[in-house]
Amino acid sequence: MKITERDSLSAHLATAGVVGCASPAVVSTRSPAAIAAQPAPDPVDLLLDELHDVLDRFGGLPAWEGMSVESARRASGRLGSAKARIDGVLVSVASALRSAVTSTGVSVAEVSSIMSGEFGGDRRDAQALVTLGEQLQQAPATGSVLSSGGVSRDQAGVIARGVGGVAGHGVAGGPGRGGAGVAGGGTDFDVDGSAAAGDADAGSVRGRRGR
Repeated sequence: MKITERDSLSAHLATAGVVGCASPAVVSTRSPAAIAAQPAPDPVDLLLDELHDVLDRFGGLPAWEGMSVESARRASGRLGSAKARIDGVLVSVASALRSAVTSTGVSVAEVSSIMSGEFGGDRRDAQALVTLGEQLQQAPATGSVLSSGGVSRDQAGVIARGVGGVAGHGVAGGPGRGGAGVAGGGTDFDVDGSAAAGDADAGSVRGRRGR
């Protein structure tokens, strides 16, 4: 019997507990006081629900083939910026998880294991998030620009690791100006060269995003 892509996805999602979890409606027998005493919804969960609702609406759009070049270009830039903002949130989550895990005496290596076990199973990517979070502690301006969608996650990593050298010597594209190797993708940024050499955050990073 030929196994289709849908069969494979269904099996994967069922294993992950994403589908097949629906249950008949149950009438609550708890008292009003017990219901009122239940914990308030996690605000992060509520925001994630809203985010997924928005993404679901993209799935309901008409065929993409009819998009104009300008519309597709604009959508590409804005979605790239949105993806960078999500990466910024993921870095914050990794940093928070790192603090929570290490405060209990557990090795920081457990953080990547926890994150990769939640979705995708990519421990290398999870570890990269943890590492970037550590680097951005010394480069808060870069972290702010990532969170606002002004640079991509890869660009933020490059800046966080070597922004002092970039400020002092510049990169391809001119002194203090991100060239194609760093900025790329229609996004550019300036590193304030007036910062002292060796400053971990090298002054301010000003991003420009398509919002």
